[in-house]
Amino acid sequence: MKPETIEALAIELTKAKIADKDRIAYDKTSAELWVKTYNESLDEINTELGKNRVHHKPSTAGQRDF
Repeated sequence: MKPETIEALAIELTKAKIADKDRIAYDKTSAELWVKTYNESLDEINTELGKNRVHHKPSTAGQRDF
């Protein structure tokens, strides 16, 4: 996956995580919170991408006779 795509996913995941945080417990304008959450999101995405996944060729419906 392209690095730009991974970064975009991390940003979107970060925004979703920040939106879910309690307004009273967290200062949503804190740069430290955003950077920490972004790094956690990026790590989660890279972990998922790093898992050993078996890629299968697309299945076909058999040989076609025309």
